[in-house]
Amino acid sequence: RGGRAAGWSGVRAVPPRSRWAAEGAGAKQRTNAGGECDRIRAAHPDKVFLRSSSVLVQDAASGETILSKHADAVLPIASITKLMTAMVVLDWAKAQGENLSQLATVPETVSALNSPNSIGLQPGDTISLRDALYAALLQSDNEAAETLAVHVGRKIGRGQTDRAASDFFVAQMNALARK
Repeated sequence: RGGRAAGWSGVRAVPPRSRWAAEGAGAKQRTNAGGECDRIRAAHPDKVFLRSSSVLVQDAASGETILSKHADAVLPIASITKLMTAMVVLDWAKAQGENLSQLATVPETVSALNSPNSIGLQPGDTISLRDALYAALLQSDNEAAETLAVHVGRKIGRGQTDRAASDFFVAQMNALARK
């Protein structure tokens, strides 16, 4: 496992492992539908299947809406912590002239995390800061966020351990939040 580069870059579609099926008087039950989903997708290649309650996809250049579903729904922010993680990483990279292509080694501390949205990072893997940012922000990957925190925390706080580096990074997030 150690030393292999995580092959995640950019946005990718992740096929759902399950789907919600209505039963009885509107109750919802999670059912395993791996083969069924594949069959439905094969039968309807022109359709987009979403598990999200709401989505809005726009062309960045033109602003044209490409896909929307309940786009006006008011929803809470999914993960302010991951947004703050990205802000600290990007502020540090800009201030220090650091390149987001540099590789970070996934720390041992990710073993304790239980990220349901993991891209599969394991201790000892390497991933670029850019790809870790994408994974943390777009896929809400806790292991990617922890990797960023430890890597940047070591650079700016010179933490001797993964935990010390992560703690220093969290202090930077808190300082940014107070601004």
